[in-house]
Amino acid sequence: MKVTTILVSHNGARWLPAVLSGLQSQTRPSDQVVVVDTGSTDDSVVRIQAANHEVIQAGGSINFSQAVAVALESLPAATPQEWIWLLQDDSNPDPDCLQHLSAAAQEAGPEYAAIGPKIREWPSLRRLLEVGVTITGTGQRETHLLPGEYDQGQHDNIHPSLAANTAGLLIRRSALEALPLDPNLGAFFADIDLGWRLARTGLATVIEP
Repeated sequence: MKVTTILVSHNGARWLPAVLSGLQSQTRPSDQVVVVDTGSTDDSVVRIQAANHEVIQAGGSINFSQAVAVALESLPAATPQEWIWLLQDDSNPDPDCLQHLSAAAQEAGPEYAAIGPKIREWPSLRRLLEVGVTITGTGQRETHLLPGEYDQGQHDNIHPSLAANTAGLLIRRSALEALPLDPNLGAFFADIDLGWRLARTGLATVIEP
């Protein structure tokens, strides 16, 4: 199993040191890392280069979905069982995050195309933000969490979900290339749209908290 990390940055200098450190400290390191910066006006690019990552400097007019597409286009030909790990510049992964996501991916059947993590409020890590997302009958984003719900391990079971946030999402490269993130949608809508389209093709998303 090969994992390629795509990190998208935009004026994220405030958070990038922790994010880059979290990426570096993974107990299951990525096989390759591609960083796309979307026209940052702070020192984001300098910080990324200082961490020994090459940066694709894209225009400031592109959004997260378009930046992911730019990164995919820069990659060599896909290998069998290649997965893409999506990170945003304010998503700091626990050291064992990719290890757990990768283990779930290897155990998952071919019908599972995306594995999402538990997302907690940063930097306190006390409150839950998402353990998968779905959509209501009126089109509202739904997390099934109480407002300000504390993380006490109550949602730490592996479970299916319509979708998962793109921050920390591990997805089969073949699925992401066949069903790319919609460039017309923001990050908080593109994730549900992606999960919806995966489901329509018979592919599923699971959460590994």
